[in-house]
Amino acid sequence: MDPRDPGSARQLATDLVDFLRPVAARVAAIRTLSSGKVNVLRHLARQERASGADLAEAIGVSAQAISLVTKELQELGYLERLPDPSDRRRSWFVLTDAGRERLTSEMAVSSGWLEQVIGQRLSEEECRELAAVIPLLHRLVSGAEE
Repeated sequence: MDPRDPGSARQLATDLVDFLRPVAARVAAIRTLSSGKVNVLRHLARQERASGADLAEAIGVSAQAISLVTKELQELGYLERLPDPSDRRRSWFVLTDAGRERLTSEMAVSSGWLEQVIGQRLSEEECRELAAVIPLLHRLVSGAEE
């Protein structure tokens, strides 16, 4: 399959979406927080702090959507909104200890399911093959964000 051939690339993309959709749906069904909320928590865990605009851009949602998500996460005690000391118009969101704990538990639930399935259904060689694909998937995603 030559990925430069539009027909081959189209089929590969279709196959990948058809595969990833049920995996993503299963992970979402297992989690107790929405994927948007988990993505906000993950971003803050990596970046330490972010503005609302930063979060909206990072997870690919509107400013209105991020406003609702951050408000709900604040009410749950998972993040705090702190004023920027040098610019009164700006504020930063930071992860609380409770938010970090919740993110850890959400990730453990979904990765635990996937770990179990991999362990039950794949041989050692298949696990190595799957591991070799992960950097390629990272390249696809990082290329899509540019």
